[in-house]
Amino acid sequence: MEFSRRWRRALESKGGRENESFWRIPDRGEAIRFAVRLARAGDVVIACGKGHEQSLCFGAKEFAWDERAAVRTALSERLGIAGTDMPYLPTQDKREAEWLTLI
Repeated sequence: MEFSRRWRRALESKGGRENESFWRIPDRGEAIRFAVRLARAGDVVIACGKGHEQSLCFGAKEFAWDERAAVRTALSERLGIAGTDMPYLPTQDKREAEWLTLI
């Protein structure tokens, strides 16, 4: 989470306030859900950085991940229509100390 702490310090140095103007959500699927729930008419939600990847690595273990599917899941939940489950990542149910040591 050092990366997250560095971002927090940088955002706060520019006047950002955690849980008001920026949020740190370690689970990528939950972060996408949060952004979709937070969005209002006229807003744009952008999920950056993982769209082209088909997996994410935690410790030494790769987990299948499809950013497009995650966004579709979050949108279907927001709209209250049938959709697929959020792709699984260990950040959903494990603490950082646990997923850093996965093999």
